[in-house]
Amino acid sequence: MKKPLLIIVFLFAINQFSYPSFPVDNIDNQITQQSEDASQSSPIINILGIGALVCLVFSYPISIFLYLSKPIPKEKNAKKKFFKKLIFLILIPPVIVLLIYAIALSTASF
Repeated sequence: MKKPLLIIVFLFAINQFSYPSFPVDNIDNQITQQSEDASQSSPIINILGIGALVCLVFSYPISIFLYLSKPIPKEKNAKKKFFKKLIFLILIPPVIVLLIYAIALSTASF
């Protein structure tokens, strides 16, 4: 019983002495400065984001043209399937982009 009690007292004493071992001055100023630094984005991130956006914008029509370069099937069921995939390919990406844009606008803090 003595040993666990001695360990608890020792840990409590170390905790009390080690906690204020660093100066705590202007903590509000430091927190404000850190939050301002975090809100500024890096120019490299902006360049990478613009590059990714350009790649996506150019790959969208290219993927449609590549799909249209396939021969259109003669059979009725295969033709329906071909055009369903084409409509899916054309309509779904803009819908996803608009949904992401709407979510981003609704959660943005100005």
